[in-house]
Amino acid sequence: MPDSFDLQNQVAVVTGGAGVLCAAMCRALARAGAKVAVLDLREEAAQALAAEIGNGAVGVGCNVLEKDSIESAARRVVEAYGRVDILINGAGGNKPQATTSPELPFFDLPPDALSWVFELNLMGAILPSQVFGKIMAAQRQGVILNISSMNAFRPLTRIPAYSAAKAGVSNFTQWLAV
Repeated sequence: MPDSFDLQNQVAVVTGGAGVLCAAMCRALARAGAKVAVLDLREEAAQALAAEIGNGAVGVGCNVLEKDSIESAARRVVEAYGRVDILINGAGGNKPQATTSPELPFFDLPPDALSWVFELNLMGAILPSQVFGKIMAAQRQGVILNISSMNAFRPLTRIPAYSAAKAGVSNFTQWLAV
């Protein structure tokens, strides 16, 4: 890490933190000196990553689609660290039932699969931003980073709900900036 990337005394919360991409982000944040709260639907995976990272990291089970779950996670983070400086909304993904194929054309994609992908990716960024953003607003400082995709700008594959949801995440990020 360059010396200029110093996050000493910063508290970073990462949703989807035990996933492949976000776990790498959690490790990098810890190397930069941040205290990391790994939030993941799979609490055991979050705790295992926190133990691996060390540096006071905590692993917290959290469902980004349930505001009560996010609020509970936020209480645990604030109890552990007293504040929140960075929120990375990294929870997201797709599912095979929402992916077109020769066997499953767009016209036959089940609405429940499309809704699940859309909810996970878009609402999974909005709800944590509400909860942790409120803490940051009270502190009068904080940073929210939302993980989007190139699929937001140009659909590249067979995943229409994911592409639309990530376009929503990009738009939501711009809205937050305003």
